[in-house]
Amino acid sequence: MFNIRILLDVEHPQIMLPAKHRLRKSSEIERVWKRGRSFFSGEYHVKALQNRLPHSRFAVVVGTSVSKRAVKRNRLKRRTREILRKHLSHIVIGGDFVVTLKKSALDADFAQLETALLAAFNKAGALRS
Repeated sequence: MFNIRILLDVEHPQIMLPAKHRLRKSSEIERVWKRGRSFFSGEYHVKALQNRLPHSRFAVVVGTSVSKRAVKRNRLKRRTREILRKHLSHIVIGGDFVVTLKKSALDADFAQLETALLAAFNKAGALRS
């Protein structure tokens, strides 16, 4: 009845952070949170811990202290994941990262968030030249 076509965008084949680059289990996130080193920059707090995998993994956490509204928290998470996806090739291999946001992130635009997150990863020594 319906003719469904799947269109692939050749220029932008990857539209979200790949699954292998995501920290999913709460035990993995908790391990990074407890054992990882902290780095701050602008609106971001990054916890970093070395892993023995051939790729880095990320989790983005936005608590209710930032906003009671799930819509606002989810928007910040989407923006942050897009920044990570966009700069994935510049981030060192073999790290687990938990990224949290401060309340000031609600007022920041995309460029400010991008600058702050890259600065936090630079402080962590997680950016390639």
